[in-house]
Amino acid sequence: MEMVIGADYYPEHWPRERWEEDARLMRKAGFNTTRLTEFSWVKLEPKEGQYNFQWLDDAIGVLGRRGIRSILCTPTPTMPKWVYDQYPEAVARDRDGHLRHFGNRQNNCFSSDTYRRLSRNITTALAERYADNPYVIGWQLDNELSVQKCFCESCENAFRHYLEDKFGTVEVLNEAYGTIFWSQSYGNIGEIHLPRHERPNPSLYLDHCRFHSDLLISFAKEQADILRRICPEHFITHNYMGFAPHVNYYNLGKLLDFVSQDYYYNLDFWDERFSAYVQGAAALDLMRGCKGKNFYIMENSAGPVGWETYGRNIRPGEMRRMTFHNMAHGADGQIWFRWRTCRYGTEQYWHGILGHDGIPSRRYTEAAQTAADLQKVWTELENSTIQSDIAIIYDYSDYWALTQQSNNRDFEYIRAFMPYYRALYRRGVNVDFINSEVATDRYKVIILPHKYILTREYAEKLNRFVKNGGMLLTTCRCGVKNCNNVPLDMTLPGYLRDITGIRVEEYETVQTAKPYTVEMNGEVYEGTLLADWIIPETAEVLARFAVKDTGYPAVTRNTCGDGCVYYIGTVPCDRLADRIISSILDEAGIRRFELPEHTEAMVRSKDGVDYVFMINHTLERQTFPIDGIDLLTGLRADGSLILEPNGVAVIRLT
Repeated sequence: MEMVIGADYYPEHWPRERWEEDARLMRKAGFNTTRLTEFSWVKLEPKEGQYNFQWLDDAIGVLGRRGIRSILCTPTPTMPKWVYDQYPEAVARDRDGHLRHFGNRQNNCFSSDTYRRLSRNITTALAERYADNPYVIGWQLDNELSVQKCFCESCENAFRHYLEDKFGTVEVLNEAYGTIFWSQSYGNIGEIHLPRHERPNPSLYLDHCRFHSDLLISFAKEQADILRRICPEHFITHNYMGFAPHVNYYNLGKLLDFVSQDYYYNLDFWDERFSAYVQGAAALDLMRGCKGKNFYIMENSAGPVGWETYGRNIRPGEMRRMTFHNMAHGADGQIWFRWRTCRYGTEQYWHGILGHDGIPSRRYTEAAQTAADLQKVWTELENSTIQSDIAIIYDYSDYWALTQQSNNRDFEYIRAFMPYYRALYRRGVNVDFINSEVATDRYKVIILPHKYILTREYAEKLNRFVKNGGMLLTTCRCGVKNCNNVPLDMTLPGYLRDITGIRVEEYETVQTAKPYTVEMNGEVYEGTLLADWIIPETAEVLARFAVKDTGYPAVTRNTCGDGCVYYIGTVPCDRLADRIISSILDEAGIRRFELPEHTEAMVRSKDGVDYVFMINHTLERQTFPIDGIDLLTGLRADGSLILEPNGVAVIRLT
């Protein structure tokens, strides 16, 4: 079977006579799939209950007869004007209670019964129309579900019901939240309001984040249930946005056959390209972890991106290199956004494979070459997977809680754990991002960064993991709070004190301009943002803050059962994280690669055979030490592989 390759297409934006030419050019480029109807609700339903599917029938047919299959979207991220005018209760309100303006996307209220009814109606009509269409293969639910919160009366009442279901009585809620502070105690659930002001009760804030995520997921579930019932042969997915904060992607993934990712790797400036790609790689690894399986790229950079302004163009060779970068991390489908640069509306400068003129040029030629190369390796890589010995725990409750209370004004949850990820990435070590629901026994090493909210149950799970031979790396601001976002009445690191072999009675923030000095085996590093004053109990001290700072340990290691725990009492600079990760990899016996700077290695496996993606992100020729056959060229690398700038190789290890 061919790999899914194509571009997002908007036939409603172009004259009917152009469709045949677009389909011809797509197939000539080796494309076999497109995504349609993402924002076309008003075209499909110009008036309530009056459907216009003929244009879509024609577009799907034109594409299908050229060998281009269609993924359809439920078009609910952009309401028609008739919805806005007839049903103001379906429109979201801002913090001050004002209706959001018409003309933007996702300006709807997700708790509105009216909007949900209308969304179910259009979803049902589409599903019934295309359930048996031979050219339709799957569905995308809505689009990029990560939106501003709505503060309407409907959402407020829904939030109250959420809290009532969770706590049962207002007395239990008051106790859990500690509402005695600032006389915040409630007499009944109906007195609770959405957290509008800038310093809400931390417990209320966190539960509102959870509620909002659940609300979006329940909206998506209504659509998924309809599609499962009417179109059982079609897949269902949704396009995620990496580390976007508003939706718990693990929970959303439970509705889907697989997740998809929108990946715009050229949002940053050219001279920052590598740091952007490393964080992009982490986002791809999160996509794999959200469902525990490979994924699609539903929107992939095809040119300069932007709305009012636009950024840098894709350099020659970059489209091919970054598409293989996606595949290396688990992308089994590659769809570029978009086919042709739009001439209308806000996205006039979000460029496609073709420009405004619709004439094939360099990006088209490179996309065609990339498609051919992907299919060449896909014949052997289909059904291959990514096996990881290391997992990083990424938790949405920690993200939300640390967004409201960052501890240090410059602390950012994702940036704080990236030094560990970068250290692994530089060595070509496969990494999974997982949440606390995933079994730990499949991994040799668990990295638990800033696990701010920690339950006794999860701590016991980690305890068993370590005692059974696992290695745990954990950090400052771990085990601070309970599930209600209330500090535990325990000495830090709370439930992890025994297995870390330390206690933390005091701690402080570190000024960004004045990082602490960390001394480790005669080398000097930097500790940033946060500092725990660690008191070892059974742990071995591996590094200390310089005496002029505090003299307290900065890094410790504790043997526990058959395993061990590293504790990092600061946010390390890259060099310190690199040193610690190197020691852990040696101790755990995990394979790594000796890579030139700004290059990448990632391993996919199938039937006991490993395939190493070697990628040169630099503008210089690079040499990689490796033995095997390159699937792209058929040539053997006997201990040394040379890649040109932007070069890619897929090596079957021998």
